[in-house]
Amino acid sequence: MTSARVTLAATTLAVMASYALAAEMVVVASTAPGIEPGQVVESSARFKVPAGATVTLISQSGKPVIVKGPFAGAPSGNEDAKGDTSVVSSLAKLFSGPGAETSGLGAMRSTRTKGPPEPWLIDVSRSGNHCVSAPQEAAFWRRANRTSTTLGLRQLSQDGSAEVNWLRGADTLRWPEDFPLVDGGEYIARLKHDNTARKIIVHVAPAGLPGIAHEAAWMAEQGCTTQAKALLAGFR
Repeated sequence: MTSARVTLAATTLAVMASYALAAEMVVVASTAPGIEPGQVVESSARFKVPAGATVTLISQSGKPVIVKGPFAGAPSGNEDAKGDTSVVSSLAKLFSGPGAETSGLGAMRSTRTKGPPEPWLIDVSRSGNHCVSAPQEAAFWRRANRTSTTLGLRQLSQDGSAEVNWLRGADTLRWPEDFPLVDGGEYIARLKHDNTARKIIVHVAPAGLPGIAHEAAWMAEQGCTTQAKALLAGFR
């Protein structure tokens, strides 16, 4: 083999290796034109962020990468293909589909202030999937706390129910100790002063999730999209 062919072969192998080791990143917030939340890019991809704009990405390893303009280049040339690609794909799903949130961090934080102050709280005003970090940490949250009320709970397909007093001025209420919290359990929650019953499905996070990005990805897979976005809004 001639030296030219050796050089060409070596170059080809190097290019193939770079593609094999390319890491993916997902945009979770952006104020830069043309760069949208949910967009998946390779860590070696080059883009421009104008002055005053910010782009926040999450890598396969769960590492947040915050790019502030003016900037032109690759978001993180040091990222390799190590990590879990499912983190990227799960977070990308948060921003896809009809009515998906595509706002920047500022708007995400503003939205968060209108909801629970902590992402792991169960919002009793909202039906659907809710995620908790652990059964012993589970707690409810309500917006209006100017009156005392009673929270009634009933697990579907199971006997038994519970009623807990929710004192005036208290935003949060612990899950009752004598009422079982089952991972994946479906419950009916009703506040005494509210005639609307909410069906909530509670998911308990597995132990050992390595960080916020992995927690948000897990939330996304359980359908806890509002909580996942609130958790991601903590990245600055």
